[in-house]
Amino acid sequence: MTKSLKFLPRFSFVLVLFFASCAEEEEILPDADPRDKFVGTWTVAEVMNQVNTQYTSVVTLDNSNTSRIIIGNPNNLGSALSLKALVAGNSLSIGLQDISGLPIEGSGTYSNNSFVLNYTVDEGDGPIQVNATYTR
Repeated sequence: MTKSLKFLPRFSFVLVLFFASCAEEEEILPDADPRDKFVGTWTVAEVMNQVNTQYTSVVTLDNSNTSRIIIGNPNNLGSALSLKALVAGNSLSIGLQDISGLPIEGSGTYSNNSFVLNYTVDEGDGPIQVNATYTR
């Protein structure tokens, strides 16, 4: 009887390994592109110099940079103009860019299927703070 008890720990160890190797493997999915939530057509409610404006903007992926999106019609300057923004999770960063002669820079945050951009635009009299809320 004592001989069979000696093999019990080894047998138990082998049995545990066997069942562990039979466990179903989890499927590993590639990470979703964090830019995808920004892509589409948005209604923009913008406040600049205490004036409310509403317009449409189309956001697309920047195919030349996997961390960047392209925001069309920034500051309601026209659908042919665009602004580039870096995406990191739910945050946007807009480095200084010249859009039709106007320097623009700022940042933004995505939350609850909308995003807010806070940026400055300088029309020649100094920087003006702009708050733009993008909703679907």
